[in-house]
Amino acid sequence: RPLIFKHIIQTGDITNSIDSIKIINLSSEKCLLSMIKKMLILDNNNFVIMDKNGVYEFSSEGSFVRQYGGKGRGPNEYIALTDISCVDGRLYILDGMNKVLVFNTSNGKFVKNITPVWDRQPRRQDGMAALASGGFYIFSANVNMEQDRAAQRCLYEFDANGRQVASCIPCNSFTIPFAPTYQGVNNSTLPKPFNDEVIMRIDENGVMPAYRLDFDGRFAPVTALYKGGTADMKSYLNSNYYKNIVYISETENYLAFHATGPAQSAYGYICNKSTGRGVVLQAQDQRTIPTLFLCGDAEYLYFALNIYNDRNLQERTDPLT
Repeated sequence: RPLIFKHIIQTGDITNSIDSIKIINLSSEKCLLSMIKKMLILDNNNFVIMDKNGVYEFSSEGSFVRQYGGKGRGPNEYIALTDISCVDGRLYILDGMNKVLVFNTSNGKFVKNITPVWDRQPRRQDGMAALASGGFYIFSANVNMEQDRAAQRCLYEFDANGRQVASCIPCNSFTIPFAPTYQGVNNSTLPKPFNDEVIMRIDENGVMPAYRLDFDGRFAPVTALYKGGTADMKSYLNSNYYKNIVYISETENYLAFHATGPAQSAYGYICNKSTGRGVVLQAQDQRTIPTLFLCGDAEYLYFALNIYNDRNLQERTDPLT
């Protein structure tokens, strides 16, 4: 049975809840990071970061180690950089053009390409979860509520050769195709919830419920659907429900995630796994997004800050300048 976390709105100083803080300055001499989308922690405690331009590895102290692949049509290149996942010394890069690249994280060498072979026509490819067996899952968001709704699934499993072997988790409601998968503990992956408040865990044992989030009956039900268009998106986000659970991270003892509340209010949660109690982070204007944790190890939750000593360097990486 999944753990249950009660939803209690409380905004307060979390200073007393923090044991320690460490700052790791990432070297920017070899690459210019911009709009970081995902972060993974390798078995050697190095970081792998995916931004809008590429995939890079940094040491646990922040020094640049290597870049994985690059944009292009070559065997170790990608056209539509979509997601990354790692397990047992292998880094998987999902190219949204129906291609998976595999690299060895011990030396950075390219291993192989895998072309997913679908039972039917290829689905959307929004995220992935690598498995120790060499296989993987692909997350496919449901963004068109009128297309093949009865047969729509969120997760598709592939073997090490790229052949589809299963599909699971009916996706009857709209799913925002944004940040769909996150690194969990013990070589697992935590996908964003699909139709309800349950956070699943993907590993070699399959897809199992890990956590149930209790929003006192105010989580967006299947009937609160987005059917298309900008106006409907605004209505969905402004609805009097909690929805869009994203940026899920965990340590051995804590779970963190972000949720959109009524009227697009933004909340960040950090909960103790044993008690289900924790803190809720919310800005004074209720709209500014709180700290978004990107990943976690046994003890720490990690997020990224854009801090530059060189103004010219900041302008080169800031998409608004």
